[in-house]
Amino acid sequence: VTPDATMGWFLVTLSFVAYLAAIWDQVDIVYEADPGMHGIRFKIGVVVLKEIVFALYGVVYLLGIANLVSSVSEQIFYTYGDVMLKVVQASVLVVVRNWEDLAELQKALERKVEAGKEDMSRLFRRANAPIFAIS
Repeated sequence: VTPDATMGWFLVTLSFVAYLAAIWDQVDIVYEADPGMHGIRFKIGVVVLKEIVFALYGVVYLLGIANLVSSVSEQIFYTYGDVMLKVVQASVLVVVRNWEDLAELQKALERKVEAGKEDMSRLFRRANAPIFAIS
């Protein structure tokens, strides 16, 4: 806390400029994401939601400084906004991780099935007795 109002507004402005740089970094990460990645739309959605909520935190903070909202209203917004954001992020993380795990299991199953096909084919080719049918 600074007693100088000019320094206070400078620091607030500096924090918003730094926040814009952080948003730019998030946009760059989203832009670089592999479109084939599992759950990419959910991941992008969480990033967008997070940035919207964080921007609203800044707006509510400025409204609080200007005495346009009460301290209680400001704290209620922060509390519910934070809880909502964390629940959504955790839920999406669980869903996406499960999708990724299922995709890995599917790939492993496909590799095993292919290996089994190759083993059976090799067995038939090297068999010393004729094989007429497989049921």
